[in-house]
Amino acid sequence: MGFNGDLYQESGASVVMTTKGDIVRYDSERERYGIGSTNQVLSVTAGLPAWKTLTTADSVLTTQGDVLYESASGLARLGQSTDGYVLTTKGAGANPVWAEVPASTPTNPSFYLVNGLTDNTFVHEISTTTDTEQPSGIAWNLDGTKMYLSSFYGTDSILEYDLTTAYDILTATLNQTFAVTNRAMGVDFNNDGTKMYVTNFGDSEIEEYALSSAFDISTASLTTALDVSGEESQPTGSRFNNDGTKMYVCGQATGYMYEYSLSSAYDLTTASYSSNSFDFTSQDSAPRDIQWNSDGSILLMLGYTNKSIYQYNTSTGFLLSGLSYSSNSFSVNSKNTEPYGLTMNGSNDSKIYFCGEGSGVLGAVYQFGVLHLL
Repeated sequence: MGFNGDLYQESGASVVMTTKGDIVRYDSERERYGIGSTNQVLSVTAGLPAWKTLTTADSVLTTQGDVLYESASGLARLGQSTDGYVLTTKGAGANPVWAEVPASTPTNPSFYLVNGLTDNTFVHEISTTTDTEQPSGIAWNLDGTKMYLSSFYGTDSILEYDLTTAYDILTATLNQTFAVTNRAMGVDFNNDGTKMYVTNFGDSEIEEYALSSAFDISTASLTTALDVSGEESQPTGSRFNNDGTKMYVCGQATGYMYEYSLSSAYDLTTASYSSNSFDFTSQDSAPRDIQWNSDGSILLMLGYTNKSIYQYNTSTGFLLSGLSYSSNSFSVNSKNTEPYGLTMNGSNDSKIYFCGEGSGVLGAVYQFGVLHLL
């Protein structure tokens, strides 16, 4: 041997080799290079033959839920993460990481709720016929253990249901009802359940009720009402932003949504039309209800004419000037031909609910699981 890395010729190898499987290599002198471990391969490292262990998925992944990726030094393991975290890339030359879903407005919410609504994501349906044949609006308390329906059939009322499993409508049982007037088309609450709001279709107003016991409708008393007839004579739904300084009202007379500013949060006596509105008529001329997602980056609208839920995006939460149709929609016609009320499951944004009176069922609530990708 005369060069580093040479393997020793067969003649005379016994002088150096001592074990079956040995090889001889030349560095500064002839030397024995023993057999490697099982499954190692002979490769060249720094000009010399060397045994090397190949990295395989089986040798890297150790725990259920692990993720395999290519790092700068080869295959690497990213262990499972906290429930609810998402796998996030960091750009070229960087390794992926688990990250918490941000509470702030997503910068690109183009893949979201409605595209995930298919017949495969339909979860539950319950009949409300014995309680009301025309449920027109739907809302929750803060933890999903109470569901509220507005009704305009017979005696207009708000119905309160108890749920033994949060947000699971199959566990709902009627607790009590509260009488209201003149075609209640929607129901909503402030952020602590001490105020309830009813969309009054017949009187073209949003009614505000004070509740002496939070989310207990038996303690409700009418305190004021906001006349919205100057903008919408047939209001069908109303919702607030997260801090109660903005209220949004939709209706079927104009097919628009109107924004009201409140100088005192959730106090309708301080509400005034902001001159901001949004036109739904290119999708549906008779919007029946609206629902923002938890950070105001997504608005859903339930349209009566086309029996569909439509998705709108905005880059700044709850801002109408940046709101645009996403081209995503989902028909609910196969479930109910008379859809009225729409909501989601609190801050989680993982379920959609709507209620209606058609398709052979006089009063029903429907629950869907939805695709939630940011």
